[in-house]
Amino acid sequence: MRLDCGRCAQRVLIVLLCVHCRLTELSLENNSLQGSLAQLNWTAGSPLRYLNLSGNLLTGSLPDTWSSVRVPATIDLSRNRLSGLLPVSWGNIGADGQTMPLRLLNASSNNITGRIA
Repeated sequence: MRLDCGRCAQRVLIVLLCVHCRLTELSLENNSLQGSLAQLNWTAGSPLRYLNLSGNLLTGSLPDTWSSVRVPATIDLSRNRLSGLLPVSWGNIGADGQTMPLRLLNASSNNITGRIA
C-alpha cells in the first residue's frame, strides 16, 4: 500500500505520524511538516520500506534510537532543518539480520555531519 501526499498544502505535526498500518511507501514531501524526527512512533513490525519527508521544516537531530527498530530501507530527509551528528549506530541498521538494512539515506541540504561506517 502506498500513500503519496506530496504538496498536500496541509500543515501536519510530525508527531501525528505513527506507522501502525500496512503502508510500504509513504511520501510526505513539501508539506511544511514541523517537529522532530524523535517524535516519530515506529512499530517493531512496520512494513514501511520507503519514507520521503524531504522539503519540510523538520528540526533536531537524527534519532539514535532508529538503529534499534525497523526503519525503512530508503529514507529521504533532504531539504529540512536537521542538524547534529549522524549517529554512529546508523551504520549498524539491519546488521542484526532481523531488520531491513538502510540502503539509501538522503540527508542533503541539512546541517548533519559525520559518516556511516
